Amino acid sequence: MLHKLLIGLAGIAFTLLLLAGCGGGEFEPGFREDLAIPMRDGVTLIGDAYLPGPDQYPAIVEITPYGRGDHGINFRNEAGYWGDHGYAMVLVDSRGQGESEGEFELFGRSGEDGHDVVEWIARQPWSNGRVAMRGASYTGTNQLYTALEQPPHLSCITPSATAWGPRKDLPYGDGILRFGWAISWPANLASADIDALEAIDWDAALAHGTIQGADEVVYGKPSALYRQFLARDAQAPQWDPLHLEKQDYGRVHIPSLAFTGWFDGTRPGTIAHYLGLERHSMNPDEHFLIVGPWEHFPAPDGGYDYLTGEPIRAAAGMTLPDQAFLPGQEITREFFDWCLKGKSSFHQPGVRLYLTGSHEWLEFTRFPIGDTRTRSLYLAGDGNAAGPEARGALAWQPPDDDPPDSFAYDPRDPVRSPVFNPGQDWQMPSDRSDVLTYTSAPFEEAQTILGGLELELHVSSEAQDTDFSAAVHDIAPDGSVYRLHPKPAAFVRARYRNGLDAETPLIPGEPTLLRFEFSPVGHTVRAGHRLRVTVSSSVYPWIFPNNNSGNAPDGSTAVTRQTLYHDRERPSRLLLPVFTAPGE
Repeated sequence: MLHKLLIGLAGIAFTLLLLAGCGGGEFEPGFREDLAIPMRDGVTLIGDAYLPGPDQYPAIVEITPYGRGDHGINFRNEAGYWGDHGYAMVLVDSRGQGESEGEFELFGRSGEDGHDVVEWIARQPWSNGRVAMRGASYTGTNQLYTALEQPPHLSCITPSATAWGPRKDLPYGDGILRFGWAISWPANLASADIDALEAIDWDAALAHGTIQGADEVVYGKPSALYRQFLARDAQAPQWDPLHLEKQDYGRVHIPSLAFTGWFDGTRPGTIAHYLGLERHSMNPDEHFLIVGPWEHFPAPDGGYDYLTGEPIRAAAGMTLPDQAFLPGQEITREFFDWCLKGKSSFHQPGVRLYLTGSHEWLEFTRFPIGDTRTRSLYLAGDGNAAGPEARGALAWQPPDDDPPDSFAYDPRDPVRSPVFNPGQDWQMPSDRSDVLTYTSAPFEEAQTILGGLELELHVSSEAQDTDFSAAVHDIAPDGSVYRLHPKPAAFVRARYRNGLDAETPLIPGEPTLLRFEFSPVGHTVRAGHRLRVTVSSSVYPWIFPNNNSGNAPDGSTAVTRQTLYHDRERPSRLLLPVFTAPGE
């Protein structure tokens, strides 16, 4: 368990050794720093290692773009824990980062470099030849690319809190640049200075009117990585190796264990990768997924702070109960004991999910489960769903001849959201005239939603291309709000409604169907609670506002009228995967 980490590692006598300093077949325990690890193209990566004793050990490696120095405290904590359980640990700077040579690109050569690092470790005299990878977020995703390269000595991976990929998540999601992330992440990568990130002048970036050159507005100089994102749109061939398809997952033959959280922005990617492995890998029964009520950073440790070992009870605007936490590090150790040390079994179900709302854990062999049925909540109303007096409704019965709702979307005045980790209680401001709100009657009995949410909207616009955004919330009797998805909203860019490879302009004023897909959820809507759908055309700075004028490079914008239909001919609806216990 993480809270059993040996924070006081200072009491242990660590010896700093160079790799060449070991001789005679025995290896003095302690940290070895600045190890040079050669790559196949002549580039050298730099890493540190911790050896628990004089014998040969299985090794756990993490390859990080954030710099070994910034990870140093955690590395020493982690190394103490894993060393006590008979593992060597290695931390390596990614290519072009920290002290490693080469040029950094988003996941550039992650697979090849990961392969070469694993095989280098396996050749070291202190290694017993069995290697696993550990890490989350970027250092979780690069494990997947490494596994595709099939290094012979890689025994298992733990790809937790992983982004989906450059076309589905970051830097692009369904064709739309995730602007807030694309601007802020390069700065975080360079300095890990949260104060500097919070000082970003988002108003100035918006006034600039276009994503082109926004880095110079924000930082006063170009950002090479941001410009790399812009130079490679969602369809760029450079993303092909990083966009995983079923044949890619089919090359994986080793076990995996992944943690994520319902409040983790990378939850969609983590679940998507699990599904790809579980359905298409060579060993479908050896992949494990745990989803708890956690945010991005504590998710891989079961909700615990990786430095202090304390449970992080404040999550996404809520206070978590005791049952919300799992001994994430112990579970990971048991997984490594199984795949690295040959223990007979790993005593975990294939899928373990925490239900928000009812605060209980469920266990399944696989996910998604079969015990669900789809129910539809239809958007309804009298044409007055906008603003503080909104009368939009969600009803179980299909609509009849309801008049449509409409609003004026002005790209110069977008809906605003927090830049970093908007709490699950954040919602689009209902007092704005460009936000449509539809709320159900109180639920008469509890309903558990388990699986992927979908929203179908029949809309029209005066523009040939525009954006629509949507969010889904649980509203408690006391008025408190819980968003059912980790990101502020789901988006559809109209010209991509039929796919990225089939750009289709809108015909102004002609209704068309848009489909919004939300990441799988596990949430119980309790009796007396209501569901709410909000619809607009922007959430800034998460997405830079569509300017309604074909994304003119000069930043010119146009105000356009957006219309949402909910009648017999064009029913707009929220599709809910409602869980039914076996036998019901």
